[in-house]
Amino acid sequence: MNTSRLWINKEKRRYYKVMVYRDLLDDLVLMRNWGSLDTARGGIKTEIVDHQQAMDLLVEIGRQRVKRNYEAVEG
Repeated sequence: MNTSRLWINKEKRRYYKVMVYRDLLDDLVLMRNWGSLDTARGGIKTEIVDHQQAMDLLVEIGRQRVKRNYEAVEG
């Protein structure tokens, strides 16, 4: 499972990106990356998850982003 999602808050000029991928040890990794669209400020959080956790977290993170006025970016 390799997937990524990107949300942008145009008003606050912020982004939030989530990537799910398999690492070299075949662990499923969920990486969150967030920050400013205008500066290099931001952060990263990485965690090992199973398939169901990854799916649940993608749904929950998407819900939180929409609640905070972020828009999903396709592509």
